[in-house]
Formats: sequence, structure tokens, C-alpha cells
Amino acid sequence: MKHVIWACVVLLMAFPAFAAEKESSYDRVMRTGTLRCGYGIFQPMIMKDPNTGKISGIFADIMEEIGKAADIKVEFVEEVDWGQIPQALQSGKIDAMCAGMWGTAKRGKSLAFSKPLFLSVAEAYARYDDKRFDHNLAAINNANVTLSINDGDVSQEIADRMFPMAKRVSKIQMAGEDFLLMNVVTKKADVTFTTPSIAMAYIKHNPKSLRQIPFDRPLGINRNVIGVDIHETELIRMLDVAVEELQYNGVIDQIFARYDPAVTSDFRLISLK
Repeated sequence: MKHVIWACVVLLMAFPAFAAEKESSYDRVMRTGTLRCGYGIFQPMIMKDPNTGKISGIFADIMEEIGKAADIKVEFVEEVDWGQIPQALQSGKIDAMCAGMWGTAKRGKSLAFSKPLFLSVAEAYARYDDKRFDHNLAAINNANVTLSINDGDVSQEIADRMFPMAKRVSKIQMAGEDFLLMNVVTKKADVTFTTPSIAMAYIKHNPKSLRQIPFDRPLGINRNVIGVDIHETELIRMLDVAVEELQYNGVIDQIFARYDPAVTSDFRLISLK
């Protein structure tokens, strides 16, 4: 019996994780009073001042109001590549992804999502003078066509689901969403997928570089959510209550009203009437 007890003690000393259960993100938020947010640059949702590092934008404003509603501090602590969100959450580097990420079924295998705050669309983009794909989705699903994607992100999901025959070129992790577009402009790829707001911001600084491929309807309509690790049920419940409070009291509508409608036209508020 003494040998068994001693073996257990040695095991616990060798593997401390057995001795104390890992602190959940929810428990850490409750203990510190701070929600540590990951983010991706996603105009006009999340923008970062290159000189000061200050985070601003629609979703930054929303998270500030969620912090007030839940009586917690919200800190944007780390930029996370859109294809690496599960890993960042599982590592404990961040408690939540707070950038208006798209809550898709594939991501739902490893992430839990808040209630949707609003909706947005995904569209396809080609070079400015390339009209091969106009009103012809089937033309993209061709082995002679190359798609610019971000591995693990929604652009890859669209490619896998709708255009499995096309070739792919992946952007470098943490290179920024503009690289999806630059791959098309530099002819490394023919088509990419993103939101109109991101594409419009790029085209504004690079006129006649890209154009939205016209189709009868958007490639996708997606829920914009806060993402947490799949096991963080308590944290997602807390965030859900805050999201509902902001929606029912018109706070999200008021935040959108602060911004230029020309850059928010692809976002659709959720009507609660």
C-alpha cells in the first residue's frame, strides 16, 4: 500500500496538471476582472494605429460596451491570424476572439460562438480587367483557375465547398488580409474571397486593381460573433447575455450609426422587432 501511495505522489510531482485542474478562461476573467481579446485587422470592424498601437473600429466599440454591461475590463492583447484562432484560444494566450469573426459550422467543431451581433456577406474578387467569371460561378471551379486563400479561414471553406477543382495559393500567416487581394493583383491567383469592406479599403488605395465579380447573390451570408474555446460554456453564456442586452437596448445600432454607411453597407443589422 505504501508503494502505491508513493507512486501516486511521484506521478503528481512529475505531472502537476494532475494535481490542479487547469484554470478556465471564464474563471480567469472572473478572478482578474479582465477579458483578454484576440483580434484581426478587419476594416471597419478592427483597425490599429501603426504609431500608437491603439485598437479602434466598430467591433472595438462593441466590446467596450460589452465590458461596461458585464462590469469587466476588455483588453485587446494579441493579433491572431484568422486561420489560427482555435490554437490561440487553446493555448490560453487569449480568452476570446473579439473581431467579428464568422461563425461557420466548420469552425464550430473547435470553437463556441456568442449569439450573432450582426451579419455580413462574402464576395469574390478578380483583377480589374478580368471578366471571365462574371455571372458564371462554374467558371471558377476549374483546374486552370487559382484561388488565393487563407488556410483554416473562411476563404478556404468557400474554396473547398464551392470550387474544389480550382488550384490554391495560400497567404503567409499573419501577413494580413490584403495579401489575399495582392495575390490576385500580382497574378499569383485569379480569384479570392473576402468582405466588400476589406476589398473597398484596398481598392481605395489601389484604384483599378480589383473588381467584385458580379453574381446574382453573395457567395455567403455569415454570422459575426465572438469566438471562445469549445469548452468555455460559462464564458459564452456571460457574453450572450451582454450581446442580447446591447441588441435589445439599441446599442449596436447606435455604434453602426457613428460610421460612414459607404463602408458598412455589407453589414446587416439583426432586427429584433
